[in-house]
Amino acid sequence: MGSRFAATVVALCLTIAGATIKLTEATGSKPNIVMIVVDDLGWADFGFRNKNQIATPHVDALWERGLELTRYYVHTVCSPSRAALMTGRYSHHTGVHNWLRPVSNVGVELDEVFLSDRMHEAGYATYMVGKWHLGHHMWDYVPTFRGFDYYYGFLTGGGDYFMGTSNAQRTWFQYLEATAPKCRAESCVRLAVEAQLRYSTEIFTEKAVDAINRHAEARSGRPLFLLVTYQGVHAGGRQPNQVPQYFVEPYLKTMPPGKRRQFAGMVAAVDSGVGNITDALRVNGLNDDNTLIILTTDNGGPITTGDACGSRNTPFRGGKHSLYEGGVRGTALLAGYGLKRSGKYDGLMHIVDWYATLADIAGYSFKGGRKLDGVSHWTQLSAAENELSLQETPRNTVVLGNASDHGIGFGMIVDDEKGKQWKIITDSPGFPDGWSRLDDYSQGRDDTAQSLREGKACHEGFCLYELTSDPEERNDLATDSNFASKLHELKSVIRNELATSRDISADCSKPATPRFNEIVGDFWWPYCERHTAIA
Repeated sequence: MGSRFAATVVALCLTIAGATIKLTEATGSKPNIVMIVVDDLGWADFGFRNKNQIATPHVDALWERGLELTRYYVHTVCSPSRAALMTGRYSHHTGVHNWLRPVSNVGVELDEVFLSDRMHEAGYATYMVGKWHLGHHMWDYVPTFRGFDYYYGFLTGGGDYFMGTSNAQRTWFQYLEATAPKCRAESCVRLAVEAQLRYSTEIFTEKAVDAINRHAEARSGRPLFLLVTYQGVHAGGRQPNQVPQYFVEPYLKTMPPGKRRQFAGMVAAVDSGVGNITDALRVNGLNDDNTLIILTTDNGGPITTGDACGSRNTPFRGGKHSLYEGGVRGTALLAGYGLKRSGKYDGLMHIVDWYATLADIAGYSFKGGRKLDGVSHWTQLSAAENELSLQETPRNTVVLGNASDHGIGFGMIVDDEKGKQWKIITDSPGFPDGWSRLDDYSQGRDDTAQSLREGKACHEGFCLYELTSDPEERNDLATDSNFASKLHELKSVIRNELATSRDISADCSKPATPRFNEIVGDFWWPYCERHTAIA
Protein backbone atom coordinates (compact mmCIF):
# COMPACT_ATOMS: atom_id res chain seq x y z
CA MET A 1 0.00 0.00 0.00
CA GLY A 2 0.99 3.62 -0.39
CA SER A 3 3.16 5.55 2.01
CA ARG A 4 1.42 7.24 4.92
CA PHE A 5 3.03 10.52 4.00
CA ALA A 6 2.31 12.01 0.58
CA ALA A 7 5.17 13.44 -1.36
CA THR A 8 5.01 17.10 -2.32
CA VAL A 9 3.81 17.55 -5.87
CA VAL A 10 4.03 20.84 -7.74
CA ALA A 11 0.68 21.86 -9.21
CA LEU A 12 0.78 21.76 -12.97
CA CYS A 13 -1.71 21.80 -15.78
CA LEU A 14 -0.16 20.37 -18.92
CA THR A 15 -1.96 20.31 -22.22
CA ILE A 16 -0.77 17.45 -24.38
CA ALA A 17 -2.47 16.64 -27.68
CA GLY A 18 -5.55 18.55 -26.57
CA ALA A 19 -5.92 16.59 -23.31
CA THR A 20 -5.53 18.23 -19.90
CA ILE A 21 -3.51 16.38 -17.29
CA LYS A 22 -3.91 17.73 -13.75
CA LEU A 23 -1.31 17.19 -11.08
CA THR A 24 -2.50 18.29 -7.66
CA GLU A 25 -0.79 20.75 -5.41
CA ALA A 26 1.15 19.98 -2.29
CA THR A 27 -0.84 19.11 0.82
CA GLY A 28 2.11 18.48 3.09
CA SER A 29 1.78 15.34 5.20
CA LYS A 30 -2.00 15.58 5.52
CA PRO A 31 -3.90 13.30 3.18
CA ASN A 32 -7.06 14.07 1.29
CA ILE A 33 -10.08 12.31 2.80
CA VAL A 34 -13.18 11.27 0.89
CA MET A 35 -16.04 9.74 2.86
CA ILE A 36 -19.05 8.18 1.12
CA VAL A 37 -22.22 7.34 3.06
CA VAL A 38 -24.75 4.97 1.47
CA ASP A 39 -28.26 5.31 2.93
CA ASP A 40 -30.05 2.20 4.27
CA LEU A 41 -27.51 -0.24 2.82
CA GLY A 42 -28.00 -3.84 3.95
CA TRP A 43 -25.26 -6.25 4.94
CA ALA A 44 -25.68 -8.35 1.77
CA ASP A 45 -26.25 -5.61 -0.81
CA PHE A 46 -22.79 -5.20 -2.37
CA GLY A 47 -21.41 -7.76 -4.80
CA PHE A 48 -18.60 -8.95 -2.55
CA ARG A 49 -21.23 -10.03 0.00
CA ASN A 50 -23.90 -11.50 -2.32
CA LYS A 51 -21.76 -13.44 -4.83
CA ASN A 52 -22.43 -10.76 -7.44
CA GLN A 53 -26.19 -11.18 -7.35
CA ILE A 54 -25.88 -7.39 -7.59
CA ALA A 55 -22.70 -6.43 -9.44
CA THR A 56 -20.74 -3.62 -7.76
CA PRO A 57 -17.34 -3.67 -9.51
CA HIS A 58 -16.21 -0.23 -8.32
CA VAL A 59 -17.02 -0.83 -4.65
CA ASP A 60 -15.53 -4.31 -4.94
CA ALA A 61 -12.31 -2.78 -6.29
CA LEU A 62 -12.02 -0.67 -3.14
CA TRP A 63 -12.76 -3.76 -1.05
CA GLU A 64 -10.10 -5.82 -2.82
CA ARG A 65 -7.32 -3.31 -2.20
CA GLY A 66 -8.54 -2.02 1.16
CA LEU A 67 -9.83 -3.10 4.55
CA GLU A 68 -13.30 -4.45 5.27
CA LEU A 69 -14.58 -3.70 8.77
CA THR A 70 -16.25 -6.93 9.86
CA ARG A 71 -17.48 -5.86 13.32
CA TYR A 72 -18.62 -2.34 12.53
CA TYR A 73 -21.77 -0.98 14.18
CA VAL A 74 -24.15 1.88 13.58
CA HIS A 75 -27.37 3.16 15.14
CA THR A 76 -30.77 1.83 14.06
CA VAL A 77 -31.86 4.78 11.87
CA CYS A 78 -30.25 7.60 9.93
CA SER A 79 -30.15 10.83 11.98
CA PRO A 80 -28.68 9.18 15.11
CA SER A 81 -25.91 7.56 13.05
CA ARG A 82 -25.17 10.75 11.11
CA ALA A 83 -25.05 12.72 14.34
CA ALA A 84 -22.66 10.14 15.80
CA LEU A 85 -20.43 10.41 12.71
CA MET A 86 -20.32 14.19 12.87
CA THR A 87 -19.91 14.58 16.67
CA GLY A 88 -18.05 11.46 17.82
CA ARG A 89 -20.82 10.93 20.39
CA TYR A 90 -23.48 8.24 20.77
CA SER A 91 -27.11 9.04 20.04
CA HIS A 92 -28.15 8.89 23.70
CA HIS A 93 -25.56 11.60 24.40
CA THR A 94 -26.39 13.89 21.48
CA GLY A 95 -30.09 13.47 22.26
CA VAL A 96 -30.82 12.46 18.67
CA HIS A 97 -32.56 9.17 19.43
CA ASN A 98 -34.52 8.93 16.20
CA TRP A 99 -34.69 10.28 12.64
CA LEU A 100 -35.50 13.99 12.52
CA ARG A 101 -38.83 14.83 10.98
CA PRO A 102 -38.85 17.80 8.58
CA VAL A 103 -40.91 20.02 10.91
CA SER A 104 -39.47 18.85 14.23
CA ASN A 105 -37.80 22.24 14.86
CA VAL A 106 -34.74 20.52 16.31
CA GLY A 107 -31.25 19.73 15.09
CA VAL A 108 -27.99 18.47 16.55
CA GLU A 109 -27.27 21.07 19.21
CA LEU A 110 -25.07 23.96 18.22
CA ASP A 111 -22.50 23.41 20.96
CA GLU A 112 -21.61 20.04 19.43
CA VAL A 113 -18.43 20.53 17.40
CA PHE A 114 -18.82 18.78 14.06
CA LEU A 115 -16.23 16.69 12.25
CA SER A 116 -16.37 19.23 9.44
CA ASP A 117 -15.52 22.01 11.93
CA ARG A 118 -12.46 20.05 13.04
CA MET A 119 -11.39 19.40 9.46
CA HIS A 120 -11.75 23.08 8.66
CA GLU A 121 -9.66 24.02 11.72
CA ALA A 122 -7.00 21.54 10.56
CA GLY A 123 -6.64 23.37 7.25
CA TYR A 124 -8.87 21.26 5.02
CA ALA A 125 -11.06 22.55 2.21
CA THR A 126 -14.42 21.06 3.20
CA TYR A 127 -17.11 20.01 0.71
CA MET A 128 -20.37 18.14 1.23
CA VAL A 129 -22.75 16.71 -1.34
CA GLY A 130 -26.00 14.90 -0.57
CA LYS A 131 -28.38 14.21 2.30
CA TRP A 132 -27.98 16.26 5.52
CA HIS A 133 -30.80 15.32 7.97
CA LEU A 134 -29.22 16.92 11.05
CA GLY A 135 -31.38 20.04 11.33
CA HIS A 136 -32.44 22.81 8.95
CA HIS A 137 -35.05 24.99 10.66
CA MET A 138 -32.50 27.75 11.33
CA TRP A 139 -29.48 28.81 9.31
CA ASP A 140 -27.07 27.90 12.09
CA TYR A 141 -27.97 24.22 11.63
CA VAL A 142 -27.28 23.87 7.89
CA PRO A 143 -23.98 22.41 6.54
CA THR A 144 -22.21 25.66 5.57
CA PHE A 145 -22.77 26.95 9.11
CA ARG A 146 -21.29 23.75 10.58
CA GLY A 147 -17.85 23.56 9.04
CA PHE A 148 -18.41 23.07 5.32
CA ASP A 149 -17.13 25.54 2.73
CA TYR A 150 -19.55 24.20 0.11
CA TYR A 151 -22.80 22.21 0.15
CA TYR A 152 -25.11 20.80 -2.50
CA GLY A 153 -27.96 18.52 -1.54
CA PHE A 154 -31.20 18.19 0.40
CA LEU A 155 -31.67 19.04 4.06
CA THR A 156 -34.24 16.48 5.19
CA GLY A 157 -34.36 12.68 5.26
CA GLY A 158 -35.56 11.81 1.78
CA GLY A 159 -38.12 12.25 -0.95
CA ASP A 160 -38.50 11.47 -4.61
CA TYR A 161 -35.35 10.39 -6.40
CA PHE A 162 -36.45 12.52 -9.33
CA MET A 163 -37.06 15.63 -7.24
CA GLY A 164 -39.37 18.40 -8.40
CA THR A 165 -42.85 18.73 -9.84
CA SER A 166 -44.16 15.47 -11.26
CA ASN A 167 -47.59 14.14 -12.20
CA ALA A 168 -48.99 17.65 -11.72
CA GLN A 169 -48.33 17.31 -7.97
CA ARG A 170 -46.74 20.01 -5.84
CA THR A 171 -44.02 18.60 -3.68
CA TRP A 172 -41.37 19.87 -1.29
CA PHE A 173 -38.32 20.54 -3.44
CA GLN A 174 -35.19 20.09 -1.38
CA TYR A 175 -32.00 20.74 -3.36
CA LEU A 176 -29.95 23.72 -2.21
CA GLU A 177 -26.49 24.88 -3.22
CA ALA A 178 -24.46 26.96 -0.77
CA THR A 179 -21.07 28.16 -2.00
CA ALA A 180 -19.60 29.97 1.01
CA PRO A 181 -19.39 29.26 4.75
CA LYS A 182 -21.78 31.02 7.14
CA CYS A 183 -23.51 32.92 4.36
CA ARG A 184 -27.26 33.17 3.76
CA ALA A 185 -27.28 35.81 1.02
CA GLU A 186 -28.61 35.20 -2.48
CA SER A 187 -25.07 35.52 -3.79
CA CYS A 188 -23.98 32.32 -2.04
CA VAL A 189 -27.07 30.15 -1.47
CA ARG A 190 -29.71 29.24 -3.98
CA LEU A 191 -32.42 26.79 -4.91
CA ALA A 192 -30.91 24.34 -7.43
CA VAL A 193 -33.76 24.45 -9.94
CA GLU A 194 -31.70 22.83 -12.71
CA ALA A 195 -31.88 19.52 -10.83
CA GLN A 196 -35.63 19.23 -11.33
CA LEU A 197 -36.64 15.64 -12.21
CA ARG A 198 -33.03 14.47 -12.50
CA TYR A 199 -31.95 11.34 -10.62
CA SER A 200 -30.41 12.24 -7.28
CA THR A 201 -27.62 9.62 -7.32
CA GLU A 202 -26.37 10.93 -10.64
CA ILE A 203 -26.68 14.58 -9.60
CA PHE A 204 -24.76 14.00 -6.38
CA THR A 205 -22.05 12.10 -8.25
CA GLU A 206 -21.69 14.96 -10.73
CA LYS A 207 -21.42 17.51 -7.93
CA ALA A 208 -18.88 15.38 -6.07
CA VAL A 209 -16.75 15.09 -9.22
CA ASP A 210 -17.11 18.86 -9.76
CA ALA A 211 -15.90 19.47 -6.21
CA ILE A 212 -12.83 17.28 -6.77
CA ASN A 213 -12.01 19.02 -10.05
CA ARG A 214 -12.59 22.47 -8.60
CA HIS A 215 -10.42 21.72 -5.59
CA ALA A 216 -7.57 20.50 -7.80
CA GLU A 217 -7.82 23.49 -10.10
CA ALA A 218 -7.81 25.94 -7.18
CA ARG A 219 -4.28 24.81 -6.20
CA SER A 220 -4.84 26.25 -2.74
CA GLY A 221 -2.36 24.01 -0.96
CA ARG A 222 -5.15 22.78 1.32
CA PRO A 223 -5.99 19.07 1.55
CA LEU A 224 -9.49 17.98 0.54
CA PHE A 225 -12.23 16.70 2.84
CA LEU A 226 -15.23 15.59 0.79
CA LEU A 227 -18.33 14.04 2.35
CA VAL A 228 -20.72 12.42 -0.14
CA THR A 229 -23.99 11.23 1.40
CA TYR A 230 -26.10 9.51 -1.22
CA GLN A 231 -29.88 9.25 -1.08
CA GLY A 232 -29.36 5.81 -2.56
CA VAL A 233 -30.38 3.23 -1.58
CA HIS A 234 -33.15 4.61 0.66
CA ALA A 235 -36.74 4.02 -0.47
CA GLY A 236 -37.90 6.92 -2.60
CA GLY A 237 -41.09 8.93 -2.46
CA ARG A 238 -44.25 8.86 -4.57
CA GLN A 239 -42.71 7.97 -7.90
CA PRO A 240 -43.08 4.30 -8.94
CA ASN A 241 -39.58 4.13 -10.46
CA GLN A 242 -36.73 4.55 -8.01
CA VAL A 243 -33.94 4.42 -10.59
CA PRO A 244 -33.43 5.00 -14.34
CA GLN A 245 -34.22 1.88 -16.33
CA TYR A 246 -30.70 1.56 -17.77
CA PHE A 247 -29.41 0.63 -14.30
CA VAL A 248 -32.08 -2.10 -14.00
CA GLU A 249 -31.63 -3.66 -17.45
CA PRO A 250 -28.74 -6.00 -16.49
CA TYR A 251 -31.11 -7.69 -14.01
CA LEU A 252 -34.13 -8.22 -16.24
CA LYS A 253 -33.10 -11.84 -16.95
CA THR A 254 -31.63 -12.69 -13.55
CA MET A 255 -34.31 -11.32 -11.21
CA PRO A 256 -38.11 -11.42 -11.40
CA PRO A 257 -40.01 -8.10 -11.28
CA GLY A 258 -40.26 -6.55 -7.85
CA LYS A 259 -38.41 -4.60 -5.22
CA ARG A 260 -35.16 -6.54 -5.27
CA ARG A 261 -34.71 -6.02 -9.02
CA GLN A 262 -35.32 -2.29 -8.85
CA PHE A 263 -33.16 -2.16 -5.74
CA ALA A 264 -30.34 -3.82 -7.70
CA GLY A 265 -30.52 -0.89 -10.11
CA MET A 266 -30.37 1.58 -7.20
CA VAL A 267 -27.25 -0.14 -5.86
CA ALA A 268 -25.73 -0.20 -9.36
CA ALA A 269 -26.29 3.57 -9.63
CA VAL A 270 -24.42 4.15 -6.38
CA ASP A 271 -21.62 1.83 -7.52
CA SER A 272 -21.35 3.78 -10.77
CA GLY A 273 -21.08 6.95 -8.71
CA VAL A 274 -18.28 5.47 -6.62
CA GLY A 275 -16.49 4.62 -9.87
CA ASN A 276 -16.84 8.17 -11.20
CA ILE A 277 -15.59 9.64 -7.93
CA THR A 278 -12.54 7.36 -7.80
CA ASP A 279 -11.81 8.13 -11.46
CA ALA A 280 -11.95 11.88 -10.74
CA LEU A 281 -9.56 11.44 -7.85
CA ARG A 282 -7.12 9.49 -10.01
CA VAL A 283 -7.22 11.96 -12.90
CA ASN A 284 -6.43 14.79 -10.49
CA GLY A 285 -3.49 12.98 -8.90
CA LEU A 286 -5.35 12.05 -5.72
CA ASN A 287 -4.18 8.48 -5.38
CA ASP A 288 -3.53 5.87 -2.70
CA ASP A 289 -0.37 7.68 -1.62
CA ASN A 290 -2.22 10.84 -0.63
CA THR A 291 -5.95 10.06 -0.40
CA LEU A 292 -7.99 7.92 1.99
CA ILE A 293 -11.43 6.73 0.83
CA ILE A 294 -13.96 5.61 3.45
CA LEU A 295 -17.33 4.06 2.64
CA THR A 296 -20.02 3.40 5.26
CA THR A 297 -23.72 2.81 5.64
CA ASP A 298 -25.79 4.77 8.19
CA ASN A 299 -27.89 1.81 9.40
CA GLY A 300 -28.90 -1.66 8.32
CA GLY A 301 -31.21 -2.30 5.40
CA PRO A 302 -34.99 -2.03 5.90
CA ILE A 303 -36.55 -5.35 4.92
CA THR A 304 -40.26 -5.47 5.86
CA THR A 305 -41.02 -2.13 7.47
CA GLY A 306 -42.84 0.70 5.72
CA ASP A 307 -39.61 2.00 4.21
CA ALA A 308 -38.49 -1.38 2.83
CA CYS A 309 -36.74 -0.98 -0.51
CA GLY A 310 -35.52 -4.48 -1.43
CA SER A 311 -32.48 -4.55 0.82
CA ARG A 312 -31.11 -7.72 2.43
CA ASN A 313 -29.15 -8.27 5.66
CA THR A 314 -28.50 -11.98 5.08
CA PRO A 315 -27.57 -13.91 7.21
CA PHE A 316 -28.44 -11.59 10.07
CA ARG A 317 -31.72 -11.12 11.86
CA GLY A 318 -33.80 -7.95 11.61
CA GLY A 319 -33.24 -4.70 9.79
CA LYS A 320 -33.37 -0.94 10.04
CA HIS A 321 -35.29 0.22 13.15
CA SER A 322 -34.32 -2.87 15.16
CA LEU A 323 -31.46 -3.71 17.51
CA TYR A 324 -30.86 -7.07 15.90
CA GLU A 325 -27.65 -7.40 13.89
CA GLY A 326 -29.48 -6.67 10.64
CA GLY A 327 -30.35 -3.22 11.93
CA VAL A 328 -27.05 -2.21 13.50
CA ARG A 329 -24.21 -4.23 11.97
CA GLY A 330 -23.06 -1.98 9.17
CA THR A 331 -21.04 -2.30 6.00
CA ALA A 332 -17.87 -0.21 5.96
CA LEU A 333 -14.52 -0.31 4.22
CA LEU A 334 -11.57 1.96 3.58
CA ALA A 335 -8.81 2.07 0.99
CA GLY A 336 -5.79 4.14 0.10
CA TYR A 337 -3.58 6.36 2.22
CA GLY A 338 -1.78 4.88 5.19
CA LEU A 339 -2.88 1.26 4.78
CA LYS A 340 -0.09 -1.29 4.79
CA ARG A 341 -2.30 -4.31 4.27
CA SER A 342 -5.58 -5.38 2.69
CA GLY A 343 -8.17 -7.81 3.96
CA LYS A 344 -10.31 -7.61 7.07
CA TYR A 345 -10.27 -5.64 10.30
CA ASP A 346 -12.08 -7.60 13.01
CA GLY A 347 -11.83 -5.05 15.81
CA LEU A 348 -15.07 -3.87 17.40
CA MET A 349 -15.80 -0.46 15.87
CA HIS A 350 -18.71 1.99 15.73
CA ILE A 351 -19.58 4.83 13.36
CA VAL A 352 -18.92 7.12 16.32
CA ASP A 353 -15.21 6.22 16.08
CA TRP A 354 -14.48 7.99 12.78
CA TYR A 355 -14.27 11.35 14.56
CA ALA A 356 -11.35 10.23 16.74
CA THR A 357 -9.80 8.03 14.05
CA LEU A 358 -9.62 10.88 11.54
CA ALA A 359 -8.05 13.11 14.19
CA ASP A 360 -4.99 10.86 14.08
CA ILE A 361 -4.87 11.31 10.31
CA ALA A 362 -5.84 14.97 9.88
CA GLY A 363 -4.15 16.26 13.01
CA TYR A 364 -6.96 18.16 14.75
CA SER A 365 -7.48 18.41 18.50
CA PHE A 366 -10.66 17.99 20.55
CA LYS A 367 -10.25 21.25 22.43
CA GLY A 368 -13.50 23.04 23.18
CA GLY A 369 -15.81 20.14 22.46
CA ARG A 370 -17.90 17.80 24.54
CA LYS A 371 -16.52 14.51 25.81
CA LEU A 372 -16.15 12.01 22.98
CA ASP A 373 -17.52 8.48 22.97
CA GLY A 374 -15.46 7.52 19.94
CA VAL A 375 -11.95 6.10 20.02
CA SER A 376 -9.27 6.03 17.33
CA HIS A 377 -8.57 2.82 15.42
CA TRP A 378 -5.88 4.30 13.20
CA THR A 379 -2.98 2.47 14.87
CA GLN A 380 -4.70 -0.84 14.16
CA LEU A 381 -6.02 0.09 10.72
CA SER A 382 -2.62 1.32 9.52
CA ALA A 383 -0.59 -1.55 11.00
CA ALA A 384 1.21 -4.02 8.77
CA GLU A 385 0.19 -7.67 8.99
CA ASN A 386 3.18 -8.56 11.18
CA GLU A 387 2.43 -5.66 13.55
CA LEU A 388 -1.18 -6.59 14.34
CA SER A 389 -0.38 -8.90 17.24
CA LEU A 390 1.36 -6.01 18.99
CA GLN A 391 -1.74 -3.78 18.92
CA GLU A 392 -4.37 -3.69 21.62
CA THR A 393 -8.04 -3.56 20.70
CA PRO A 394 -9.23 0.05 21.13
CA ARG A 395 -12.62 -0.86 22.58
CA ASN A 396 -14.61 -3.78 24.00
CA THR A 397 -18.07 -2.19 24.21
CA VAL A 398 -20.33 -0.30 21.82
CA VAL A 399 -23.70 1.33 22.37
CA LEU A 400 -26.34 0.51 19.77
CA GLY A 401 -28.90 3.06 20.94
CA ASN A 402 -32.66 2.94 20.62
CA ALA A 403 -34.60 0.29 18.80
CA SER A 404 -37.34 2.07 16.91
CA ASP A 405 -39.28 5.15 15.97
CA HIS A 406 -41.02 4.90 19.31
CA GLY A 407 -37.82 4.98 21.37
CA ILE A 408 -38.38 1.58 22.94
CA GLY A 409 -35.44 -0.68 23.55
CA PHE A 410 -31.76 0.03 24.12
CA GLY A 411 -28.82 -2.20 23.29
CA MET A 412 -25.11 -2.70 23.87
CA ILE A 413 -22.39 -5.11 22.80
CA VAL A 414 -19.77 -6.14 25.33
CA ASP A 415 -16.71 -8.30 24.58
CA ASP A 416 -15.38 -10.23 27.56
CA GLU A 417 -11.87 -11.37 28.38
CA LYS A 418 -12.61 -14.89 27.10
CA GLY A 419 -13.33 -13.68 23.58
CA LYS A 420 -17.11 -13.93 23.87
CA GLN A 421 -19.21 -11.24 22.20
CA TRP A 422 -22.33 -10.45 24.21
CA LYS A 423 -25.32 -8.39 23.18
CA ILE A 424 -27.74 -7.20 25.84
CA ILE A 425 -31.01 -5.45 25.03
CA THR A 426 -33.48 -3.91 27.44
CA ASP A 427 -37.22 -3.66 26.76
CA SER A 428 -37.47 -4.84 23.13
CA PRO A 429 -35.20 -5.37 20.12
CA GLY A 430 -37.88 -3.69 18.00
CA PHE A 431 -39.21 -4.68 14.59
CA PRO A 432 -38.47 -6.28 12.10
CA ASP A 433 -37.39 -9.42 13.89
CA GLY A 434 -37.12 -12.00 11.10
CA TRP A 435 -34.38 -13.09 8.71
CA SER A 436 -34.00 -11.91 5.11
CA ARG A 437 -32.94 -14.32 2.36
CA LEU A 438 -31.04 -13.44 -0.79
CA ASP A 439 -33.15 -15.84 -2.85
CA ASP A 440 -36.45 -14.35 -1.64
CA TYR A 441 -37.23 -11.83 -4.37
CA SER A 442 -40.75 -11.21 -3.12
CA GLN A 443 -39.75 -9.96 0.32
CA GLY A 444 -40.49 -6.27 0.59
CA ARG A 445 -42.65 -3.71 2.29
CA ASP A 446 -45.17 -5.05 4.77
CA ASP A 447 -48.50 -3.80 3.42
CA THR A 448 -50.10 -4.28 6.81
CA ALA A 449 -47.88 -1.44 8.07
CA GLN A 450 -47.02 -3.40 11.19
CA SER A 451 -46.16 -1.07 14.01
CA LEU A 452 -42.59 -1.07 15.21
CA ARG A 453 -44.04 -1.37 18.69
CA GLU A 454 -45.12 -4.90 17.82
CA GLY A 455 -41.58 -6.21 18.11
CA LYS A 456 -41.44 -8.97 20.69
CA ALA A 457 -40.69 -7.73 24.21
CA CYS A 458 -37.68 -9.17 26.00
CA HIS A 459 -38.36 -11.70 28.77
CA GLU A 460 -38.62 -9.79 32.06
CA GLY A 461 -37.23 -6.75 30.27
CA PHE A 462 -33.93 -8.14 28.93
CA CYS A 463 -32.67 -10.15 25.93
CA LEU A 464 -29.22 -11.71 25.83
CA TYR A 465 -27.31 -13.10 22.84
CA GLU A 466 -23.78 -14.48 22.48
CA LEU A 467 -22.75 -13.43 18.99
CA THR A 468 -19.57 -15.48 18.66
CA SER A 469 -21.50 -18.75 18.57
CA ASP A 470 -24.86 -17.30 17.50
CA PRO A 471 -24.34 -14.42 15.06
CA GLU A 472 -27.86 -14.90 13.68
CA GLU A 473 -29.39 -14.31 17.15
CA ARG A 474 -31.56 -17.40 17.22
CA ASN A 475 -31.04 -18.20 20.91
CA ASP A 476 -32.06 -15.71 23.60
CA LEU A 477 -30.02 -16.73 26.64
CA ALA A 478 -31.82 -14.44 29.08
CA THR A 479 -34.10 -17.33 30.11
CA ASP A 480 -31.25 -19.84 30.49
CA SER A 481 -30.19 -20.23 34.13
CA ASN A 482 -26.68 -21.15 32.97
CA PHE A 483 -26.20 -17.52 31.96
CA ALA A 484 -27.87 -15.86 34.94
CA SER A 485 -24.57 -14.51 36.27
CA LYS A 486 -23.58 -12.98 32.92
CA LEU A 487 -27.05 -11.46 32.52
CA HIS A 488 -26.84 -9.93 35.98
CA GLU A 489 -23.41 -8.46 35.17
CA LEU A 490 -24.55 -6.94 31.88
CA LYS A 491 -27.78 -5.57 33.36
CA SER A 492 -25.62 -3.33 35.53
CA VAL A 493 -23.57 -2.23 32.51
CA ILE A 494 -26.56 -1.25 30.39
CA ARG A 495 -28.40 0.45 33.27
CA ASN A 496 -25.36 2.60 33.99
CA GLU A 497 -25.15 3.58 30.33
CA LEU A 498 -28.86 4.36 30.11
CA ALA A 499 -28.52 6.68 33.09
CA THR A 500 -26.35 8.99 30.96
CA SER A 501 -29.05 9.51 28.30
CA ARG A 502 -30.32 12.96 27.46
CA ASP A 503 -32.87 14.57 25.17
CA ILE A 504 -32.93 17.71 23.06
CA SER A 505 -35.78 20.19 22.89
CA ALA A 506 -37.14 22.21 20.02
CA ASP A 507 -35.74 25.76 19.96
CA CYS A 508 -38.44 27.09 17.66
CA SER A 509 -42.23 26.91 17.86
CA LYS A 510 -42.91 28.21 14.36
CA PRO A 511 -44.48 25.82 11.83
CA ALA A 512 -42.70 25.18 8.56
CA THR A 513 -43.59 27.80 5.99
CA PRO A 514 -44.09 26.50 2.45
CA ARG A 515 -42.48 28.68 -0.21
CA PHE A 516 -43.98 28.24 -3.63
CA ASN A 517 -42.23 28.60 -6.95
CA GLU A 518 -43.94 27.88 -10.24
CA ILE A 519 -40.98 25.87 -11.52
CA VAL A 520 -40.29 23.47 -8.68
CA GLY A 521 -43.11 23.56 -6.13
CA ASP A 522 -42.56 23.90 -2.38
CA PHE A 523 -39.03 23.77 -1.03
CA TRP A 524 -37.26 23.54 2.31
CA TRP A 525 -35.54 26.66 3.55
CA PRO A 526 -34.67 27.70 7.13
CA TYR A 527 -38.04 28.92 8.37
CA CYS A 528 -37.53 29.89 12.02
CA GLU A 529 -35.81 33.21 11.37
CA ARG A 530 -37.16 36.50 10.13
CA HIS A 531 -35.46 36.66 6.74
CA THR A 532 -36.07 33.27 5.14
CA ALA A 533 -37.63 33.89 1.74
CA ILE A 534 -35.83 33.85 -1.56
CA ALA A 535 -36.37 37.28 -3.10
